[in-house]
Amino acid sequence: AYGFDIKDNELYQPLKTFEIKLDSSVNDFADYSIALGLNYKILKLYNPWLRDNSLSNRYRKVYTIKIPEEGSIEIIN
Repeated sequence: AYGFDIKDNELYQPLKTFEIKLDSSVNDFADYSIALGLNYKILKLYNPWLRDNSLSNRYRKVYTIKIPEEGSIEIIN
């Protein structure tokens, strides 16, 4: 496409994740991410559907949260 010939082995590989089922409210996703061993930015990066910093879930709907597998990302300070 557009004169570029990119081979499959030259493409970025998808990051490895696992999923957590969530069926309760979360008062603060920053605190929730710390409890998961992540920071808030990584939690939002993998779950862009999280629009607010909290989730009210009074009907106990099941949500799926994606979490990066250990070692799949490197955080640089």
